Amino acid sequence: MITKIASERKIDLILNRDSSVIFLPHLNISDEVLTRLNERTKNARIEVEIKKPAAQ
Repeated sequence: MITKIASERKIDLILNRDSSVIFLPHLNISDEVLTRLNERTKNARIEVEIKKPAAQ
């Protein structure tokens, strides 16, 4: 999702906010990434199968 948004906005470099010295708020795509991920996964289901351990 990050690379897709970066491509759409023609951003060549993505940095973690904590590892950057200069931060330009208008280049922060965090909220947009979270919104798109939430939209894409709103109907996601996680299924867990629990098996009994094999007898020793």
